[in-house]
Amino acid sequence: MATPELRPLGNALGTEALGVDLSKLDDPTFDWIQKASAEHPVLVFRNQHLGAGDIAAFGRRFGTPRIHSLVGYRHEEHPEVSWLRNVDAEGNIDWYGVKRATDWHTDSTYEEVPPLLAMLHALEVPSTKGGTMFADMCAAYDALPQAMKDRLAGLVGLHGRTDGPAGARLYDPEDTQFQGIAEPGCLLVAATAGEPEVARAEAAVVARAAAAARDLGPEPWERWRRHRYDLSAERMLDMLEPPGAYLDTIEIAAGWRILPAVYREVKSALTAGSSLALCHFSHAYPQGCCAYFTFAGSSTDEEQALAAYGRCWAETMRICLARGATISHHHGVGQARAAWARQELDGWWPVWEKVRAALDPGGVMNPKAVGGR
Repeated sequence: MATPELRPLGNALGTEALGVDLSKLDDPTFDWIQKASAEHPVLVFRNQHLGAGDIAAFGRRFGTPRIHSLVGYRHEEHPEVSWLRNVDAEGNIDWYGVKRATDWHTDSTYEEVPPLLAMLHALEVPSTKGGTMFADMCAAYDALPQAMKDRLAGLVGLHGRTDGPAGARLYDPEDTQFQGIAEPGCLLVAATAGEPEVARAEAAVVARAAAAARDLGPEPWERWRRHRYDLSAERMLDMLEPPGAYLDTIEIAAGWRILPAVYREVKSALTAGSSLALCHFSHAYPQGCCAYFTFAGSSTDEEQALAAYGRCWAETMRICLARGATISHHHGVGQARAAWARQELDGWWPVWEKVRAALDPGGVMNPKAVGGR
């Protein structure tokens, strides 16, 4: 076996381990890996050919592997190994698997004793956009002003595995009709997932909270699963093909106390500035919720359409900033909101500049966006 060595992959983190075959690992090489992993948070081993048993055995050399809480994703023969996939056993899109693989997260921080490390072994990935991103939160923390570090030192973070249903959406009356529900009112779609006992308990809580509503059965949820991505880029282009047409969705967020007023004012502004205005709410937290406003319209020519489209955006941003809502929870860090990002962050803008410089010292991510950089 070749002498192992390390090769840096990035300025902040990421190191490649060369000359290592994880399927034929002797004790001296493992000792070298253990020391390297303590100093380099992200280690990459290329061209490895490992089965589930090999991965499990490698993990056991570090300690006792944690068996993943999601039973359906465990490997049948080696339950300490968990699948990350976007297709289920029948070949259909696994939407929950997609969500698992695309959210920023740190594994199992809610455990009394957090895990030592996590291992990922790529078996099948797309030719583009199939990578896994890692953020150096130590570098981000080091970039904070001392005053912010002092403030954080006195705080305690609460970590939990779940704080509600796996999926929940509330549609306003117009969007409810758009979802195919003919009767008046607002449609609530909620689903629970995970360990069966937890999922059943959460479903019971949802049923109690919605006891005054009429149960429409599983069809609204199944319809949402079937048609979630029907508004594809191609379909949107078809809708925008006529001259003077415009269409977009603006995602914002607000605390529960101000959310009703924000909804009413934004909905009124979009209704006045377009021929279609819909809204649904999701990503609910104890502090507040996200609102997704979809609007569409048309004008006699492209110039007037662009002006009307711009007014819809500008009025929504103005209302959010005036009411104390946030101009985006997680959908928008790009050019559409760049003009309002500095006003949104206000006194936090210098903090953001330092964090951005630490995470992206070359300024290559999202240029001319994220606040107009």
